[in-house]
Amino acid sequence: MITLIFKKATALSYILSLIILYFVINDHSQHWSSSPLALIEKITVFFLFVLCLLAVDWIVKQQYWASEGNFHLFIFVLGVFSLPELPAENWITLYIFFLWIAFIHLLNACQRENNVKGIFNAGFFIALGSFFFPEGIFVFPIIWIVLLIYGDLTLRTLTLSLLPLFALYMLEISLNELLSGFRLFTVPNSTDILFTSPVKAEPLDNLWWACLLVLLFMATIRHYIDLNSKGATYRAGMFSLFVLTFTAINFALFYDHLSGLAWLLFIMTLATLSSRFLEEIKKTWIRELLLLGYMGGILLSKNPLFFF
Repeated sequence: MITLIFKKATALSYILSLIILYFVINDHSQHWSSSPLALIEKITVFFLFVLCLLAVDWIVKQQYWASEGNFHLFIFVLGVFSLPELPAENWITLYIFFLWIAFIHLLNACQRENNVKGIFNAGFFIALGSFFFPEGIFVFPIIWIVLLIYGDLTLRTLTLSLLPLFALYMLEISLNELLSGFRLFTVPNSTDILFTSPVKAEPLDNLWWACLLVLLFMATIRHYIDLNSKGATYRAGMFSLFVLTFTAINFALFYDHLSGLAWLLFIMTLATLSSRFLEEIKKTWIRELLLLGYMGGILLSKNPLFFF
């Protein structure tokens, strides 16, 4: 049933994903007030998550990480449903979206000879996202790591990536002269860095992230086995995606108050990594069983009454 809907990039798979995502956001917002402002908030949250969903679809199709399937849509919407809570503020979700767009520009830049515009855009979008989430600037070195993976890290590309930061810093100085005390950037707060564990006392409280990690492990092993048979560009793209996944896990472990941000970014990377893995499973019944297990584990973690 699931395979039948998502094995092709059809309009039905997109529409059904959006409908499920709407009910997922509605489920997370049940404790919100029923005021008109709360309704606007819910619509805003839904819109931002739609942007994240489409951004995942964009990178999967653009990088040919799935030839015809839309399994990443299913993984994403159920992953969002599994979250104990959504990111605390919409600004954080907006930052994740800009970070993902920066990642797309960076991959495109590394795959072309004339990569000036792409590298500049990557730096710009991360800097832009940091307006909404100051701690996000700590992720900026991921640009240099990806460039290193592709063998493109030179003094020229390093300077290009820093130009957006320098330009925005000069803009802040200029505006500060005109408007006393005006700040574009706020200083990141590093005092909140504290190692935390996602493990809870109740087994069912751990089931949702266990389902995500099991799927990540299976997809990673599959990609690792296939790396030698793929081209250099594909391998570099996969390694870059692994770096982004590792970044998300670090946020989850060291920024407990921002776990919503970390897990949303992790779900986006998981959906991307699992797209080709699920598509290349030859036996339909095995793929269907895996997807049903993923869905069943998440439903059980949310409400055991689904099964009892």
